[in-house]
Amino acid sequence: CTIGIDETEQSSNTISIYPNPSNGQFEVNAEQEITFIEILNAVGQQVCQLQPASKKAEINLAKCPPGVYFVKLNSGNRNLIRKIIIQ
Repeated sequence: CTIGIDETEQSSNTISIYPNPSNGQFEVNAEQEITFIEILNAVGQQVCQLQPASKKAEINLAKCPPGVYFVKLNSGNRNLIRKIIIQ
């Protein structure tokens, strides 16, 4: 049994989130169209939900308290999760 991350699978659909850490305003960019974005706080509660239907989304969480959030998205028939830090 091998446990690890398949780097080739991850690189097939690049997602960038910047700036990270952020003041609450950040962009999500993908190589393929993003069809759904859900932002979750550190305890798994939904903070925000979007359906951008493009390769780019601008998100504003400036009114949310500082902390770690998770960006859960669907892009190119794949579900991905990335971490964002709000200062």
